[in-house]
Amino acid sequence: MPETQARERKRSWRDEHLKWFCGLANARGGVLEIGTDEGGEIVDVENPLRLLEEIPNRALAGVVVDVGLRSQEGGEYLEVAVDPYANPINCKGRYQYRTGSTKQVLRGAALNRFLRRKHGRNWNDAPEPVIGLKDLHRRALDGFRRRSVANDRVSLWNPGELPIEWTEAELPESKPGAKPRPESQPESSGPQYRLTNDRRSALDATTTGRTEP
Repeated sequence: MPETQARERKRSWRDEHLKWFCGLANARGGVLEIGTDEGGEIVDVENPLRLLEEIPNRALAGVVVDVGLRSQEGGEYLEVAVDPYANPINCKGRYQYRTGSTKQVLRGAALNRFLRRKHGRNWNDAPEPVIGLKDLHRRALDGFRRRSVANDRVSLWNPGELPIEWTEAELPESKPGAKPRPESQPESSGPQYRLTNDRRSALDATTTGRTEP
């Protein structure tokens, strides 16, 4: 049986094979066989009893592997089972990933995507330290706010001061069955928006004047 994404084979044990533990743990988990060739033929592992104790103690920090001695006609080999881990695992500062029957070192954009996925985040959760509010186009932000109100994603409290020309047809209050605005409106120097999603806190956005195109 050839190697698969969940099964890797090595003829003998070397400490560098710890990278395969890392790759399997970061992917879907799998098994590393010690003492077999790529085709699955047993070539006998040297000092299997010593490796039964040595391999678990050499495993990566935070990774627990299940090491077992298997016997078949032709000899003995070790089978090391690695579970998938929810948190990212690195080996000497590098993140390995098992894909197909190969192991890849994650770098650049691939590493960023991997770390965000492991931490349950996506690209719009990540801050961009080199971009500030002054770098954003005011007219684009106003357009985003207008569409958010028009789609009833955000409620407008004081429509008397709009960042750009908004018609009554664009406001959710003008639609049939739309919820009326609250009678008490907080004082503000500009338009305020309240997120209709209860899981989000109130968001106040103040815009001053009209931005020329």
